[in-house]
Parts: sequence; structure tokens; C-alpha cells
Amino acid sequence: MQQFDYIIPFISIIYGIAIADLLSSIYRLVEERQHVRMHPVPFVWAAVCFTAIINGWWAFFQIMENFKVTSAGNLFVLSLLPTLTFLFSSAVLPNRIGESCDLWQFYRKNRVIFFSTFAAYLLSVPIILYGLFDHFNQLYVISQLVGCLLLFLCITIEKPWLHWIISLYFAYNIGAGLFNQTLTNLA
Repeated sequence: MQQFDYIIPFISIIYGIAIADLLSSIYRLVEERQHVRMHPVPFVWAAVCFTAIINGWWAFFQIMENFKVTSAGNLFVLSLLPTLTFLFSSAVLPNRIGESCDLWQFYRKNRVIFFSTFAAYLLSVPIILYGLFDHFNQLYVISQLVGCLLLFLCITIEKPWLHWIISLYFAYNIGAGLFNQTLTNLA
């Protein structure tokens, strides 16, 4: 067996737990919909999280083709990406539905945790890629910093219209990125 055969299942388990938690939260909201006051913005962010999980998991195949893990420290650093993905994906929707649940109030209450872990993820991707591969893409780093700035605005400003715009911006960017990857692979 190759190193890849040992590491990918470990990484896949973390991503699998993240997607299971996210989908379970969506299922609970749908199942308990009579007790839930729905709001679309958290669902847009949930779609962003779902896409980030798929994208991150798929990226590990490319990472493992180009990088040899030489220590537990390397594995720890690599495992930060799926771990942060799990954390922000778990924070986007409620895990429990009580007598009543207002999705917008939940979102407002948990926005610091969600956006902080999401920003940590956005910052860690270029840092880890640079640290492991000595690959620096200035435009990518700038786009990640812009994303972090927008997430900071979501933490500090509670205007629903701003959250709509920023959530749709992220949904568009991650969706366009996946679409672009698909077209590139077809060509």
C-alpha cells in the first residue's frame, strides 16, 4: 500500500463527518419545519459549506499526488483543512430543534463561530499550500483576504441585505470555481 492509501481514508472520515452533520441538520430542519421559522440565508451558507466540503475533499487527491507526508506534524497540518471545514459546516445550522426555532436568530447568534472558523479556513489554505508546496499565488491570496474581510463584515454588521449579498457572493464564487474545474477537466 502507498502512503496515499492510508492518509486519504483518514481525511475522508473527517470530511464525511462534516457532510453527515450538515445533511443531518438540514434533515432535522425539514422534518421539524412546523416548529421552524425559516430564513434562506443560512441555507445559502449551508450550500456553500456543502460545496466547500466536496471541493476540499477532492483537492486532497491532488495534494496527495504532489506531496509526501514525512511526519505526524505534516499530517496534523494537512488535517487542519478538513477539521476547519467540519467546524464551520457544523456551526451554520442548528443541530437541535426545540419547541421553536427561528433560523435567522440562530444564524445571528452563531455568526461569530461560523464566520471565524470559515475565515480561519480561508486563511489557512494559502498558508498550508505555501508551507507544504512552496507555491505562492498572489491573486489567490488576495481573493482569500477579500473573503475574510467580507466574513468580518458579516460578524460586525447585522444588516440582512448585507448578509444576502455576501452569502450570494460566496455561493457564486465557489459554484463558479467548481464549474470551471469541471470545464477544465472536460477540455
